[in-house]
Amino acid sequence: PKNVTIIEPEMNINSFTVIDISDIGVVHTSTVGLEFAMANKPIILISETNYRNKGFTYDVISQSDYFSKINMLLNTKSVLTDQVNLARKYFYIMMFLYQKKVPLKFERSIFNGYTYKDFNSLSEMDSVNKIIRSLENDPLYDFIFWD
Repeated sequence: PKNVTIIEPEMNINSFTVIDISDIGVVHTSTVGLEFAMANKPIILISETNYRNKGFTYDVISQSDYFSKINMLLNTKSVLTDQVNLARKYFYIMMFLYQKKVPLKFERSIFNGYTYKDFNSLSEMDSVNKIIRSLENDPLYDFIFWD
């Protein structure tokens, strides 16, 4: 259709440009949905991705719900209450608390494996021990560690 543009991987365009020129976003599962929300643009989420039901996306549950939300947002472009703050908080958690350091080896800036000697030596790493302790707990909560 004339109102749809496909962005090929080799095209010189990034997600921020797409967000800037868009009125609303629709994503299946991608961090670009989180970027839309942080840019104060309405975002419709059509999948069960990690940031569904966090308060900063319009989460659809059916085909009719999808078209209803599309029509509403095309007319109002309304964002959710506290959308930007919630998205920024989730971004922080995802990028800084979920991410765990692992012993990576690089040669000439190219990933070339891991630096640990063998599987058993992983238990010497504090971050790995925290994850193992979390897995041992019932119920399993998360891998966010605030210390």
